[in-house]
Amino acid sequence: MNRIRFHRPQNFELGLVSRYGIAIVLPVVALWPSLVFEISFGNPFWFFFPCAVIASTWLCGKSPGWLTTVISMVVVQYYFIPPLRSLVITRRDLPVSFAFLGCQIFATWLVSKRKQTEDSLRQANAALVGEMAEREHAEESLRRTSSELARVVRIMTVGELTASIAHEINQPLASVVTNCDACTAWLASEGEFG
Repeated sequence: MNRIRFHRPQNFELGLVSRYGIAIVLPVVALWPSLVFEISFGNPFWFFFPCAVIASTWLCGKSPGWLTTVISMVVVQYYFIPPLRSLVITRRDLPVSFAFLGCQIFATWLVSKRKQTEDSLRQANAALVGEMAEREHAEESLRRTSSELARVVRIMTVGELTASIAHEINQPLASVVTNCDACTAWLASEGEFG
């Protein structure tokens, strides 16, 4: 089953006046279809007011959500709870008023907590992505350093091999030179005696 999800863009921020303006407009917008459905069905159709509270809390924040809750309660009390067109709450309608207000308060609280949790998760995710990028950069630097170290080791190995070969070649040549010097000295000494 597909769920409808409302996501705010990450860089989406409303100004203070816009947030509270939306908080005031949403219950007024919810009033119109509620009145239309009440005429059609003869029963108060209050579904749009919790939607207004949820949308206001989600889009605008906790405080505008509370403002929408209060305005929704006033509008419902005025238009739908007898005596109509009055803000007087009778003892008979007190449970309905408290039930509606309790549901609105619970919806505002629940949505604000969920939004706060999602924002915290979004921030933690951003921090994790940053940490992963740093780790990848460090791993890349380690790979470059390891490659450079391997190249230096190869150069040093070639240098040691060259020194070893030069030593191995130098010793027989030194022996040949020494023997030549000895022969030259011997021949020179025989010429004096001979």
